[in-house]
Amino acid sequence: HRCARRALSSEGALRELTEEWLELNRRLDALLVSVAPAHRASAAQGMALLRAAVFWLRSSEPPGARAVQLLDSAYSAMPSSGVHLACAMGLVGAALDIPADATINALGFSTTRGMIAAAVRLNLVGPTQALALQVGTARAWVNSTTDASSADPVDAAGTAPLLDAAHAGHGLLEARIFQT
Repeated sequence: HRCARRALSSEGALRELTEEWLELNRRLDALLVSVAPAHRASAAQGMALLRAAVFWLRSSEPPGARAVQLLDSAYSAMPSSGVHLACAMGLVGAALDIPADATINALGFSTTRGMIAAAVRLNLVGPTQALALQVGTARAWVNSTTDASSADPVDAAGTAPLLDAAHAGHGLLEARIFQT
């Protein structure tokens, strides 16, 4: 979000700012590569969000608008491995002039809502439990983003290796749920 906001507010070279954004995406890619289902989902969701935003802004903004130029630059430089949801959300949020905290909260809500919806589909929790879980995770998300907003992305690391190991089993559940 910070990188994209700088691109929109200054006459700096879009190529340099796009490279910085792509580096953030590469770092996230390295964190997620060990958990194939999460990697695939994040890349698919991020690419879909970026594609939709590019299409929407091209149809609603003048061709020379800075936001259109920023998203076009990012879209044309998109790696074949995809753009992760967090990186796409930050870029799109900045292009649409959404404040950083609102963009982060939207990412948190959509991510946790997706996980909770999957838990309901797998009958791990019921709909009423899911609502309570959504409220609890929303509180935890808001508290953690307050602490993380000043963190440097260079310091990012996986913090739950056992959860990552268990998460690898998601691929089996994914295959089972879509075969029924």
